[in-house]
Amino acid sequence: MKTPNFVSMLSGVALATTGMFSGLCLPSSAAQLWNWSSNLGSGTFTTDDGPSPYTITGITGTINIGPGHTITSLFPPGFLGSDNLLYTSSPQLSGGGVAFDTTGPIFRMYWGAFPYFTDYNLSLEERDWYRMSNFSASIQTPSTTPEPSSFLSFIALGGLIFGGAVRRARK
Repeated sequence: MKTPNFVSMLSGVALATTGMFSGLCLPSSAAQLWNWSSNLGSGTFTTDDGPSPYTITGITGTINIGPGHTITSLFPPGFLGSDNLLYTSSPQLSGGGVAFDTTGPIFRMYWGAFPYFTDYNLSLEERDWYRMSNFSASIQTPSTTPEPSSFLSFIALGGLIFGGAVRRARK
């Protein structure tokens, strides 16, 4: 039986290690996460990578009007006149704002002449307008810890490469 070639094993380990570290260190081009809050609610926006204005592609959170309502979905730009744009400087929301659904009414959060949350489940005559103050949105600090699944995938890949090198050396 032939002993494993040291050079083959070493190259397999080097390749696996290089792949693991380069995969863990590459910057992600993932979406941006923002924390938002106001006197009427708080939550998280998901946006594209920018630059400003960022396009809001997702929303989570709660609206603290009446009994409180959980945000369930974001409506696309154009729904109720929304544009889903977020700016880095004040005012961070445009006059078009963001329209979203909740476990209660449909709301639109926007910054026009006055910042408001608007309840769109009612007729125009009955519609409630809630004055919004202290609105702010800030980008979440990215985590520097690699996801466990990514790390384990690279370890498994290294094991496969190393095992293949050992098998080839034995032939």
